[in-house]
Amino acid sequence: MKSPIGKHQRLVRIELEPGLHAYQCPETNGVWIGAQAYLRWVSAQPARLEHIAPPDSPHCPPSEFDPLPKFCPESGTLMATFAVGHDFGFRVERSITGGIWLDGGEWEQLKSRNYHDELHLLFSEPWQRAERKRRLEETTESAFRAKLGDDLYDRVTQLREELEDHPFRDEAIALLC
Repeated sequence: MKSPIGKHQRLVRIELEPGLHAYQCPETNGVWIGAQAYLRWVSAQPARLEHIAPPDSPHCPPSEFDPLPKFCPESGTLMATFAVGHDFGFRVERSITGGIWLDGGEWEQLKSRNYHDELHLLFSEPWQRAERKRRLEETTESAFRAKLGDDLYDRVTQLREELEDHPFRDEAIALLC
């Protein structure tokens, strides 16, 4: 199998974790994880690990290869790209075979916050729906902040929270209009 990125060098078999065999690009350190190998490994894990909150510092930037289209080392077909979300700044690719491509360092980032044991869930509709919702909320907040300014935006959102369960919510909204 050849790497889907860089100079397309031959992938080298490695043991990514005890019991999890994968293939690594010697040029970029990207990792190909076959679907069956990952599912076997994850099913052998005693329990899912609790997530660790993101660090206060900004997340690592995506790799230089993140925006490039990638072709599956097994099937040669174009892989689909999925946002990881959860304050990870990168995306991962998945093949029609179920195999997963991670650019160099992405496995380590996932592992550092205990997301590596649920990589298979990242491709699910609930996970991706939650990520789309988060991005929409982020975009909406950014647009309102740009329009209203930080101070007014913060005061309005605080008032919205106060009125959420207030017994005279409708009257308060009528007063504002």
